[in-house]
Amino acid sequence: MQLRHLPLLACSLLLGACATQGTWTSAPPPPEPDATVPTATQAAAPSVAPITASAPPAVAPAAVPRAGVPAAKPPAAPRVLGKRQIYRCPSGKAAVAQYDTSGERLRLRYGKRYYAMTIAPSASGARYEGGGLVWWSKGSGPGSTAMVIKASTDRALETCTR
Repeated sequence: MQLRHLPLLACSLLLGACATQGTWTSAPPPPEPDATVPTATQAAAPSVAPITASAPPAVAPAAVPRAGVPAAKPPAAPRVLGKRQIYRCPSGKAAVAQYDTSGERLRLRYGKRYYAMTIAPSASGARYEGGGLVWWSKGSGPGSTAMVIKASTDRALETCTR
């Protein structure tokens, strides 16, 4: 007998057995494992809680970025703004600085515009950048100063006093 006829022979034997008995047969079910004695696979498997359809997963699945679509940013922590600090500038404009409690961000109203700024490295004082401007303050309390700088040219527009 050739090997190429083996699948055909196996199939005909199975069909013949079913036809003589009239029903499909199956192997007897395996014996129930003893709950007190773990099997080798149960002992090696870590304990994992089952996931049910009614309970959502404890951790949301990570978003998979698609090509050309920027990944979503996590929501920012709520900001708590401190007291407003008012500065008078030689041009007649008022500058109102409001720092968040962490000191990482600043909301600046300069003239009629608002700027959202973030802290930047500086050798002295507090330097914030954002919206095309740099706010560089030195000192605290009455008499402290702050320079308003155009970020693109690094040119000081004016120095304002508190």
